Parts: sequence; C-alpha cells; structure tokens
Amino acid sequence: MKAELEEYYSRRAATYHDLDVPATIVAAVRRRGVADHAVIICAGEEQRVLDVGTGTGRFLAVFPRCVGVDLTEEMLRRAKVYNKPLVRADAEHLPFRDESFDVVHSAGLLGVYRSAKIIAECARVAKRGGKVYISFPARESISGFFFLLFKKLFNRNVTLLDEWYSLREIHELYPESLKIVKVHRLGFELPFQRWYKNLTSRRFTGLFLWLEERLRERRAFRYFKARYLVEAVKVD
Repeated sequence: MKAELEEYYSRRAATYHDLDVPATIVAAVRRRGVADHAVIICAGEEQRVLDVGTGTGRFLAVFPRCVGVDLTEEMLRRAKVYNKPLVRADAEHLPFRDESFDVVHSAGLLGVYRSAKIIAECARVAKRGGKVYISFPARESISGFFFLLFKKLFNRNVTLLDEWYSLREIHELYPESLKIVKVHRLGFELPFQRWYKNLTSRRFTGLFLWLEERLRERRAFRYFKARYLVEAVKVD
C-alpha cells in the first residue's frame, strides 16, 4: 500500500496544483483549512514545528520555524518554493530524535493511509508538554456518510480521501503518551468532491464561501464539517 501511494503521488505531483485552482470549491476549502489550522495552532517564532506529510508544502508558509517531511521526492521538489527545511522520510519511521519538536502537525496523510504507527511517531518526536495536531476525515459528517454509502452499494469512492474515521476509532489509534485535549470540527464542504473538484466557477465558489461564512458555526450545519483536527498534548 505504501509503495502504491508513493508511486501515485510521484506521478500526481506535477498536476497537484489542480486542487488549488482559485475558482474551485476544493481550493477554497483547502485555503480555509490552512487558515483555520494556523489560527488554532498559533505557533510562535520560537517554536519548532514538524509538518508530517507536507506534500507540496501548503502549511509551511504559516509556521515560522517548520520542517517538512514527505515520502515523495517529487512533492518535496515542489515544496522548495517555501524555503523551509525539507526531509524525505517515511512517516512511520521519522529520522528525528525523541522530543525534538515543540509542535507536530499532520493534515491529509491519515486520510490516505491509516496507521497508528504514524501517530506514535508524531508522539515520539514531540517534546514533553508539546502539542500534536492531526487532521482526520470525519465519518460523522455528510461527506463521510456518502463515502460509506457509495462504497457499500457501488464500491465507489465519491470523495477525495480513502480513510474516514469515527471519534472512537481515533481514540483507539492514539498511544498513551498523547492526551487528547480537544477535537476541532473543521472543513465545511459539500459531499461528492470527486465529482466537482475541477468545476471552475468564481460565482459558484463565491456563493459557497458566502454560505460557509454564515453557516459554519450553526449547530444544524456541523455535519457539513468533514474534518476532525485532533489537538493532543505529549504527557510521557
């Protein structure tokens, strides 16, 4: 599975920018995600941050002192534009000493590869008392519901991610050295992203952002938030 992912993202790196075309809803959701993560994590200039599964580096710009890690050389080549230290490595075997970072962050990786070992490695390299932030696709969401439904009925994935998690599953994946202190609901999105990811319309995207701004905090629309950002502290 890991080799298949590396091969896929090696090929995908050249066209990965299609997820960030300005006039698409997918790009709008991704930009909002970066902004939300930056506000919640609020890493200071003195804090050393590790971004695990950095991909093309979209989070590198928001953390002042940040090291990006990814398995795919082609992705890291694109991330060089951010002028941050980059390391090619397997997230299940991070090449850093214990307790090396004040903050460890990962967004997207657990959506394509389910692994308790990745979480354990994030915990290992975090300093005692440091924070670990990991994003998970939320099964308890509209997008998560349709993912499960279409997989069961048609064996077809209508989302852009392969792994979706319940809160119970997330807690079961975490090692004892990480204490979950808060689960943030983020990522206001419409279902069936795979079907409209290339739809380019400034008007449609503008309407989506207008609705998202007004509805994102209303309880009735919480299930449109398709991501859990799990905030944990290293306790041992």
